[in-house]
Amino acid sequence: MSPTRFPHVLVALVVFIAGCAAHRPASVERWRTRLGSKSLRDGERMAYLDLGPRDGEVIVLLHGLPTNAYLYHRVAADLAKTGYRVIAPDLVGFGASSKPVASSAYAFGLQADRLLELLDSLGVARFTFVVHDLGGLVGWELLDKQPARVSRLLVLNTTAYADFRPPVQMRMMAGPMGGMMSGMMGGGTMGHSLTATFIKDNTGSPGKVDDTLVESFWWPLHEGATRPMHTMATSFARAQAEFPRYQAALRRFSGPALVLWGARDKILRFDSIEKKFGVDLRLPPESVRRIPDAGHFLMIDRPEILVSTIVELMQHAVEDAPVRDGAAPTVAAAPTPTENAPAPGPSIRGALDVSDRITASTATRDTTHDVRAELRMRGLLGERLGYAVGIDANIGSADGLVYRAAAYPLGIGYAARGTVSVSLTGGVGVQGGPTSSARLELPAALDIAVQLGPVSALSWGRVAWVRSSSEALQWQAAVGLRWGGAREYFPGAYLGAGPYLAATMAGADGEQSFGLVLGVDFADGH
Repeated sequence: MSPTRFPHVLVALVVFIAGCAAHRPASVERWRTRLGSKSLRDGERMAYLDLGPRDGEVIVLLHGLPTNAYLYHRVAADLAKTGYRVIAPDLVGFGASSKPVASSAYAFGLQADRLLELLDSLGVARFTFVVHDLGGLVGWELLDKQPARVSRLLVLNTTAYADFRPPVQMRMMAGPMGGMMSGMMGGGTMGHSLTATFIKDNTGSPGKVDDTLVESFWWPLHEGATRPMHTMATSFARAQAEFPRYQAALRRFSGPALVLWGARDKILRFDSIEKKFGVDLRLPPESVRRIPDAGHFLMIDRPEILVSTIVELMQHAVEDAPVRDGAAPTVAAAPTPTENAPAPGPSIRGALDVSDRITASTATRDTTHDVRAELRMRGLLGERLGYAVGIDANIGSADGLVYRAAAYPLGIGYAARGTVSVSLTGGVGVQGGPTSSARLELPAALDIAVQLGPVSALSWGRVAWVRSSSEALQWQAAVGLRWGGAREYFPGAYLGAGPYLAATMAGADGEQSFGLVLGVDFADGH
């Protein structure tokens, strides 16, 4: 089985397990009856919430991943009661909006154009802009395209800077198991619980995350909202290349602005990002605020504080707002992905290969060919240094059918920014051959990979104590080169795959073998 085929098989299994039994929750049905819908020029459809008096000052609330307009349902209702017109759209790909298949449909500039088209159709010339998470990136595109449309700006837990740690779900979506992760999050079997876990993990008050909230975010994932998530995960390097342009747009903005941050955000750290927003928007310290007990989704944790902050911002008359003339202060360049970026978290390395080994017996002085197909996988469940697990299995022929399979639940590993990965693991397995029944083995394995420009140096080894009629100690070692480098897909995270050739040696019970290994290695690492 080819390495490109392997993840697709897992996806198929996930989809099969998920089944088609899921039905649209009643809470989602009720919510969608409150939404308007706009057919756009590019053939897509955008759903939106529009509350409050038609002649009221307009506030646009823009959501991020993996949510939709329901994220602001309490905030929007309270603001509308105070006399403002509140518009909260579902970006295309999310909520009740259409969910195109093509990844090109989710470009941030295109999303900004769609939002402007919606606002034009609703007769909205100027508006106060509230942006969160991915909505910030769409917002910066709009701010760059038509800055005069934005009268005031409120920044909520988003970024225009490279120094942040993407959530593990997004990192997994960008890796070799991305299709499986998408299927699980959108599936009818596990999707609801995975969505609930994600939302709760990123709030300061998990008890406020009820079934209705989870259903409002999970059901669109089931309908296809995992597509823009996967697109974002696999194209983050391209998005990051636009950050300097976004920062310039922020520096040009001259209206009233505030920054409000959920301080328990595990994804976007307040201390590293808020200072940059404060400098680019030229804000006094009192205009950059944190909510100590709120997480990434502060509108879930403390909607009342968000409402009062927006109302406060609305009190700043736009015509009286100080014009921020002059050149923007010098701002330190955002760190590149390899500078001061945190390690991105779990990684996986795997290999599929075929080996031909010549075995020489010291007892009979005979030689035999041992042709085997093997799968090896190692995972690091940590950051740079962490808990390592693994599996490997092979099947082949040496005067008859031979097989071996082992699991490695105990281990430690290290991965460093796409250059070095090392794991030492131990576990239990079983093996058998043409002249013996199944035998228990207790193996330990060492795996090393070092990126050397366009190639990787690979080395792996295994020592196993085998219980049989006479106890034996087996060993194997291999060294080789993999062709092909790694590409960056998140700050400090790398994805690569390529063929390799290795030399191998092994020994046990007075026999030694040596030979060649031809295979394909794939890695999702730091």
